[in-house]
Amino acid sequence: MHKKVEGTYGLKQKMLEGHNKKQIEALTHLNGPAMILSGPGSGKTEVVACRYLYLVRSKKMRPEEVLVLTLGPRAAFEIKNRICALSGSDYSGDNDFGSSVNIDTFQTICCRILREEAQKLGFGRNFIVYGEEDRFGLIRSILKEFKIHEALFRGIASRISNLKAEMIGHEEFLGKGGGFGFEEKLAKVYMRYQTELRKNNCLDHDDLVMYTVNLFQEHKSILSKWQNRVSQIMVDDFQDINPAQYSFVRLLGKESGNVFITADDDQGIFGFKGSKVEHISRFKEDFNNISVIHFEQSYRCTPCILNAAGAVIEGSPGRYKKKLKSERKSIKRKPQYFCGGTEADEASYIAQTVRELFLRGSYAYKDFGLLYRMSAQLRPIEKALRDEGIPYYVHAVCPLYLKSEVKDAIAYAKVVMNPNDSLSLGRIINSPSRGIGETTLTKTIDNARKDGVSLFEAFRKTSSSKKSQSKVKKLLDLIIRTGKSYNDAGKVIDVMLNKTGYMKWLSEEKEPDVRIKNINRLIEEASGRNLYEFLDHVSLFCECNEVKNADAVSLMTVYEAQGLEFPVVYMAGLEEGLLPHSHAPEQDNGKGIEEERRLLYVGMTRAKDVLYLTGAAKRRFYTRVQMQKPSRFLQDLSEDLCCTVKHASSANGSADLHTPPKQEKKTGDQMPFSVGVRVKHITWGNGVVRDLAGQGDSAKVTVNFPSVGVKCLSLKFANLEVI
Repeated sequence: MHKKVEGTYGLKQKMLEGHNKKQIEALTHLNGPAMILSGPGSGKTEVVACRYLYLVRSKKMRPEEVLVLTLGPRAAFEIKNRICALSGSDYSGDNDFGSSVNIDTFQTICCRILREEAQKLGFGRNFIVYGEEDRFGLIRSILKEFKIHEALFRGIASRISNLKAEMIGHEEFLGKGGGFGFEEKLAKVYMRYQTELRKNNCLDHDDLVMYTVNLFQEHKSILSKWQNRVSQIMVDDFQDINPAQYSFVRLLGKESGNVFITADDDQGIFGFKGSKVEHISRFKEDFNNISVIHFEQSYRCTPCILNAAGAVIEGSPGRYKKKLKSERKSIKRKPQYFCGGTEADEASYIAQTVRELFLRGSYAYKDFGLLYRMSAQLRPIEKALRDEGIPYYVHAVCPLYLKSEVKDAIAYAKVVMNPNDSLSLGRIINSPSRGIGETTLTKTIDNARKDGVSLFEAFRKTSSSKKSQSKVKKLLDLIIRTGKSYNDAGKVIDVMLNKTGYMKWLSEEKEPDVRIKNINRLIEEASGRNLYEFLDHVSLFCECNEVKNADAVSLMTVYEAQGLEFPVVYMAGLEEGLLPHSHAPEQDNGKGIEEERRLLYVGMTRAKDVLYLTGAAKRRFYTRVQMQKPSRFLQDLSEDLCCTVKHASSANGSADLHTPPKQEKKTGDQMPFSVGVRVKHITWGNGVVRDLAGQGDSAKVTVNFPSVGVKCLSLKFANLEVI
C-alpha cells in the first residue's frame, strides 16, 4: 500500500519548459515506486531536481519529508545547484526550504541518523568519522603490531570495506573460519580494527551505512520513526549502490513504497567497491507495481559519439536494451583513434591536438577532459602538456586539507569533541613538542591496548612527576575544558592552537606566513558551525575530488569523470592490461571484463562534440618496457564509427600528420601578444592569436576570428585589445 501524496496540481510552468514527455511523466510521478532507465546525458539529474521542487512547491510537502540519496558529494552538490537555479533560492539555511534539506550522500544521511540514535548501538553521539587517511593509519598500526607486512594495508583496507558493503561484520567473518594465509590475517586485522574503532568511539565511512541498517533491523521502533519522517525517497545512480545501501533504501522505503530511482546499468563501474548492477533487477522484485520510464534521448553526445559508444556497450551481456538517440546534428565528427609508438608519442599527440583545437578558437582549455585508467599514465601526459605550454590541473583532493598544519588543527578539534580518539591524540601529543619520546609514546599505546582503554585514559592514568607528563596533563585538562566551553568549531580550533602554543611554534617553522594563512582559512571555514557539523563535513566531503573553474585542461581517472561532461574528451591508454585492466579477467568470474567495458562506455559518453581514443604500442611499467596490444574493445568500432589517425614513422617512433607547426618564439617590446592569447578587434570581435611575425612597424599578427575566419593584420594598425 503506497502512501498517497496530497495536494493540488500547481507545478510552475518553468519546471516543465524544455522537458520531453518522458521527463515530464517522471518528474510528476507521485505514488508508488518508479524506475528511470536512462542513457548518458538524458537529463536525469535535471529531472531529480525538478521533481524535488514539484513535491515541495506544488504538492506542499515539507523538505525534510523528501530524501534524495546520491553516491558522492559532487552529485548532491549538483542537484542542489540545479534546484537553486530553478527556484532562485539558496541553501544557507535561511531559505524557504528550511535548514533540514535531505539531499546528500548515503554516508551523510546515515551519519545524521546515528547522531540521534548511536547510543542504541553502544556508541556515544560524539563519535568521530574516520576518513581514508585515518583508516589507513589505524590499519597500518595494527599490521605493525601483528608483524604483518605493511605493504598489504591497501588490500586489507579494500577487503574490509567490501565486507562491510556486504553487511558482513567482523564477528560473522571470523566465525566462518577455514581461512588460511591472507584470509586468516584479514580476519585478525578486521577484528582488531573494529575493536579499536569502538574503543575510540569512531566509525569509518562504511560503518555509517552498515550500522544504520543494523539499527533499523534490530530496533523496529526506530525504523518506524524514520519511515514516518520520510514520505518520498529518490536515489540517483542506483546502478552503483552496494548491498548495504540497497538494504537501507529497502528498509526505509518499503512501508510507503514511494521510492524513485534513476539507473543506467551500462554505467555501473564501481564493482570493486562492492556495488552490484543486479540491484536494478532486485528492486523490481522487492517493490510491487513499479512504473518503468525510459530516457533514451541524449542531450549531450553527438550521434557519431553515441553510435560509437553504443557499439562498444552492445557486446555487454544481460544489459537492459536501450535505443539511444541524439538530435545534435550540427557536429558530424566521428571519434578518432591514434596509437603511438610509445606512451611519449601518445602524450605528444594529445598535447598537440589540444593546442591545435585551442588555437583554432574552437574551444577554451577548460573544455578539454583527459581521462585515464591508472594514475601511472599521468607522467608522460603532464610532461607533454608542459612542453606545449598548456595549462592543466589534476583532479585531486581539496589542497587545503592536505597541509600538515591543517591536519594538526583538525586533530585538535577531533580530540575536543571526542577525547577517546587515540589516532588524533597521537598526532598532536608532540605538536608542539611536549617531551614525549617515541619510546614513551609506544609504551603508553601498548598499555592502552592491554587495558582496553583509549590513549587519553592511558595518559591520565600515568603518574609521574616528569616535566613532560605535566605538559601532557595540561593538554588533557585543556581538551576537557574547551569541550565544555565552546561549540563553535572555529572558536575551538583558535583556542586550542593558541593555548597549546601551536601557533607560536608554527611561527618559528619554515614558511610560517603561508602555514598560518592556511590555519586562518580553516578557522574561517569552521566558524559558525558546531563541532559535529564541521568535523562530519571534513570527513565526508573534503576528501572528495575538487572541480576547478580555471581555464585549464582537466586530468582525471574515468571513475572521477562520472557525472561530468566536456566538449572534447581524450580516452588514453586503450590497451590490453590497462583498459581492460590486467586483473579484470580474474574478478567475479569474468564479470570484471564487462565492468571494464562499461568503464570505457562511461569515458566515451563524457564527450559532447569531439572524442579521441589513444594508446601506445610500447609502454613503460615501473622499470620495464613492454609491448602492448590494442584494447579488445576497439574491435567493436568499425571504420564507419571511428577514424584511425594515420601517422608516419619518425626518429622517435611515430608522429601525427596533423601536428601543427611549431611556433617561433618572438621577443621584443613591440610584441605585446603571444600565441594563444585571446584578443578583441573593433570590427570582427573576439579572436585567438595563431602566429606572430616581424618586428617594429613591420610586425604582423595572424588571428582566427570565429565570425570571419583567419586574418593576417599589421600590428601597428590593428588596434587589438587583449581580453
